[in-house]
Amino acid sequence: MAEHTMVNEKYEPNDREQDILKQFKEGRDSGDPWGRVNPLFLRQNSSLDKGQVEYALRNLKNAGWVKQVNQGGLYEFVDDPREDELWVALSVGCHRTVSTPIKNQPVQRMYAARPPHLFHS
Repeated sequence: MAEHTMVNEKYEPNDREQDILKQFKEGRDSGDPWGRVNPLFLRQNSSLDKGQVEYALRNLKNAGWVKQVNQGGLYEFVDDPREDELWVALSVGCHRTVSTPIKNQPVQRMYAARPPHLFHS
């Protein structure tokens, strides 16, 4: 299963694919193992049925956001390019963001799914 697919940075996951991506990412901020799931785990931890899970995984795999590790159905998170852009957080009474990334500078990242008060380095 050694295939190398470029990440499609223009791909926009639908709601079902977002749910699956969320499950891939569970545990990454806590130090717990994360990033690998199989279709059964995804079905058991969501309201998606087998066909919906398989379709979403196929789309995410074709976009290069996940890869299939083995023929047994293990998938691994590769990248979510929406998280690759750097956003500078400025505090001026409240949190604001500047949409101009500053390369090679220590900045805080803001993830789309998190409210601004949950920024972390």
